[in-house]
Amino acid sequence: GQIPARQAAVEAGIPMSTPALTINKVCLSGLDAIALADQLIRAGEFDIVVAGGMESMTNAPHLLLGQRSGYKYGDVTIKDHMALDGLTDAWDCCSMGESTERHGARHGITRAEQDEFAAAS
Repeated sequence: GQIPARQAAVEAGIPMSTPALTINKVCLSGLDAIALADQLIRAGEFDIVVAGGMESMTNAPHLLLGQRSGYKYGDVTIKDHMALDGLTDAWDCCSMGESTERHGARHGITRAEQDEFAAAS
């Protein structure tokens, strides 16, 4: 849906009068939601905040680009939305894993160091 935070809140029985905010920063959405919750509590805006994240890449569709205007003749290509818009780095035009390896090597960060950092975060 368009506002997953509201949908999750309603499903959990949280009243509609309670504010709901959806953050879309791909892999960082859940972590950013928790960081924002911390900031809101520290600022005295709220006493209690429900924060978290979810993924739905398993539900990513296959895309038939250009279908709205139709096709007249010949083969068409179906794109995997997860690969096209979910796991492809927008600047490097390669998989996020490949991009991570490339930038890690460029900055002298080993895979073990990346794994250690990820486990600590």
